[in-house]
Amino acid sequence: MTVLDALAKSKNTVAWKLFTEISPAIGIGKLLDMGFSAIADTDYYPSAALGGFTKGVNAVEMASAYAAIENGGEFREPTCIMKMTDSSGNDIVADGFYQKETSKYIYDENACKMMITCMEAVMTKGTGVGGKLATMPCAGKTGTTNDSKDLWFVGFTKYYTTSVWVGYDIPRSLAGLTYTATPLGIWKTYMDSINNGLPLAKLDDYKITVAPTKEDNKETEEETKEEQEEEEKAKEEEDKKLEEEKKAEEEKKNTNTDTKKQDETTIDEGENPEEGTVDEDNPSNKDSDNTGGAEDNNTDNGQTEGATENSDGTAETP
Repeated sequence: MTVLDALAKSKNTVAWKLFTEISPAIGIGKLLDMGFSAIADTDYYPSAALGGFTKGVNAVEMASAYAAIENGGEFREPTCIMKMTDSSGNDIVADGFYQKETSKYIYDENACKMMITCMEAVMTKGTGVGGKLATMPCAGKTGTTNDSKDLWFVGFTKYYTTSVWVGYDIPRSLAGLTYTATPLGIWKTYMDSINNGLPLAKLDDYKITVAPTKEDNKETEEETKEEQEEEEKAKEEEDKKLEEEKKAEEEKKNTNTDTKKQDETTIDEGENPEEGTVDEDNPSNKDSDNTGGAEDNNTDNGQTEGATENSDGTAETP
């Protein structure tokens, strides 16, 4: 299963394994860098990957952390102040989001792009399908604690990041809530409203793309040509190897066939005692055959005398 599918379908085992791989110290260290205020010593365990914190987190912390992902890894300290002026109308704070030393980079930009793609899948084919916005690309993630005592949804568009938590001060099950009362339903209603009328902005469009030059195109064409030549060469080598293997197999098969034929010929040309073949190692057969031959000769020649027998049992006629 891919990380994208695991995140889209909330497969906790994958989150557990990845969190264990990078180590709780690294993972929770990112939260501390973003100002999460209630991290305890007992949180440095794999269960934190599933939201199992001792004291928990708040909605503002979650919203600012997700906003850092949408902003390419840049964390901006959350504030309620958008602008501040003095009595003469001079700006004291021109942009609350960019006050001095209130932002820093937490994540790698490419890692953020990957996570955005994964969280878009949550909205298109995962647990957040019901919260997909009508007029604006969005991404987000659902969250549920044991026995549905805490329900979460945090998501963003190019313009806004919103975090919604539903639960009780004294935890108890929230099973049976209607859709409009769930975090996903609340998030969708609110985000549809504040994004309505804004220009369409894709989430993967947060970085300027430079148009390729002619030199870039030429280099790309040369690289493509080299890749094609390498692929063709590799294919030729593979075909040659297959041909050699096929030839070797045929030779092996022919060798086995010739050996089999030779074995059959040897069997046909061998001696078969059942057909009356003389056994040279049996003297009684020699005596019997030779004696019989002598009698036949005597009968044919009409000779009844003059025959002598040698010591080896053979007969001679003078």
